[in-house]
Amino acid sequence: MTNSQNPNQSNRHSKGKQKHIACLLAAFVMSSGCTAFLPKRHGPDEGQLPAQFTTQCGKTKPPDRWWTCFKSDELNTLVNDALANNLTLRQAWARLEQARATAAQVEASLYPDLSLESNTSYERQKTTQRNERQSLRTSMAQTAMSTTATTLTNQITSQLGGSNSTATSTKASTNSESTGNIRLASDTKAYSLGVAASYEIDLWGRIWSERQSANFELNASSEDLQTTAMSLAAEVTSRWLNVIERQSQLRVLQEQLETNRTYLELVELRFNKSMVSALDVYQQRQAVESIEKQIPLMKAQKAILQNELALLLGKPPRTELNMGQYDISKIPPLPYAGIPADILLNRPDVRAAYAKLKSADYSVAAARADLLPAIRLTGRAAFNSGELEFLVDDWLANIAANLTAPLFDGSRRKAEVARSLAVVEERLAGYRLAILTAIKEIEDALLQEQQHHEYLAALERQLDSANSALREATARYRKGRNDYLPVLTALQTTHQLSRDLIEAQRELLIYRINLYRALGGTWTSEIEPSPRLSTDDGQKNTETQS
Repeated sequence: MTNSQNPNQSNRHSKGKQKHIACLLAAFVMSSGCTAFLPKRHGPDEGQLPAQFTTQCGKTKPPDRWWTCFKSDELNTLVNDALANNLTLRQAWARLEQARATAAQVEASLYPDLSLESNTSYERQKTTQRNERQSLRTSMAQTAMSTTATTLTNQITSQLGGSNSTATSTKASTNSESTGNIRLASDTKAYSLGVAASYEIDLWGRIWSERQSANFELNASSEDLQTTAMSLAAEVTSRWLNVIERQSQLRVLQEQLETNRTYLELVELRFNKSMVSALDVYQQRQAVESIEKQIPLMKAQKAILQNELALLLGKPPRTELNMGQYDISKIPPLPYAGIPADILLNRPDVRAAYAKLKSADYSVAAARADLLPAIRLTGRAAFNSGELEFLVDDWLANIAANLTAPLFDGSRRKAEVARSLAVVEERLAGYRLAILTAIKEIEDALLQEQQHHEYLAALERQLDSANSALREATARYRKGRNDYLPVLTALQTTHQLSRDLIEAQRELLIYRINLYRALGGTWTSEIEPSPRLSTDDGQKNTETQS
């Protein structure tokens, strides 16, 4: 018994196999075409990176949320409030939503476009025809012919069971004047209801490349938001430290004011006993007044810094903020900086620059694919009728495939390719610049902290020497071995060095904050968007209906 195969089944199987192969071939052409259209580069995108940082760093890796190293609950609260309410960060969230919507719009081009069409029209036309006076016999003949034609038309229409796509009625009226003018009125009604669809076959991957470009732009917007959040945390911590430093400066100024007043009492006592001249009294009063004039300026600086901090928190100026207390002479352990290659993952600004570079690459691929022919499919199915109750009786369908190829466009498409390639070159340079800038910021922060430690140690030694000189000058003055000028000079030097020491300690902490910010981190990917400042009920209703 021999097996025989149905020829129709064989043909269907062969056609299905050919269709499957054609789909695979189209997918391969699209994917390989997209890859072939991407710009080629020599060497890595990052360029040459150093193997390690030149300045030695610590061995302890800092916590992801580095500001917790200061062990201040007030600072933690301030940073969290800023991440939730900062208006600049809210703008970054809004830009991210815009980029997400743009990516969704571009992705929609991958799917067919289906739309509903409906149309209703009514037209009435009036005309006047001048005729010669006709004889009675001619009029009777024309009337008979018109009646016969109307009867035949109605019979034919009733036998066919349909109607024309338009309803037309004509009325005629004749003037009673001797001229015999005839006025004709024609009414036309038309109704249509249909569905239209269009779709472009992404043969060369142009639409897919545009979607990839939009997605990378979305990633870049997300990384920009994280960069804003990271900078915001550093700004809040810096403002907080500046306020703490001004508080310390005010306490020191108050102590120095009391010390100068004590010295003034000593000089006035010796003056009353005719042991010193009035010049010593005047000089010490000037020293007291010099301290007094600095206190209101320091208070104003503190208030301004608090206003800046309130603005970062999204609050009005002069808002009461709980700053807490902190000993700025304490500094957290030096963190481990890793290797320069780590910034490719830890720095959101570097990641954003890379995403923008990849977006530009796919824009080039889309521009090159636009030089090739494109296939667009269009279809339309509609019902047409001249009477509303018979609308669904008469319908038509139309399906068409259009092949378009650019012949002459004034080199517009080639210019777009050239422009896209220039954007790639710009963003490649920007990506490498972002990497080198990140490495420089880490090197600068490490170098500044290392050198500032030496400066701080020298300043502390100088302050110790100034205190010793003040004690010696005061003792000699009380014994009458020298006048008051050495005491006054040593006192002013000691007070100035004390304030310089506080400022230097704050600068050292600022350098540490710069190092934390330069090292980056991944904590920014965990932040949550703040509640929207505006609500749109219409948008919610639209989303619900869709």
